[in-house]
Amino acid sequence: MKTTERHVAIIGVGLVNYLIGFNFGIVQAGLADLLPNRMRAVISALYIATTNIFAATLGPLLVGMLNDHVFRDPAQIAISLRVVAPSAFLLAAVTLWLVLPAYRLALAGRR
Repeated sequence: MKTTERHVAIIGVGLVNYLIGFNFGIVQAGLADLLPNRMRAVISALYIATTNIFAATLGPLLVGMLNDHVFRDPAQIAISLRVVAPSAFLLAAVTLWLVLPAYRLALAGRR
């Protein structure tokens, strides 16, 4: 790997690691706005547990399955990661876009 490619990769990994944590604070704030006080801790814990279970199981599983069944070469793991990560980000963005009207409606009803 060339030095330039290495620098771009390090910057990219750093940027992703910086941005990937933003969702937790935003979702926790959204949950706090929508839920009554007595439910906040339980729903917050459920959200964190669910997202961690999906992230820790589904992400690596999809990368491995794609690598084993589509590319069929252990050396192609980088391509599997390049397919799964952007696809997951796109799915998350579409999901957020679709639930935004319901969130706004629920938030307007609380005020």
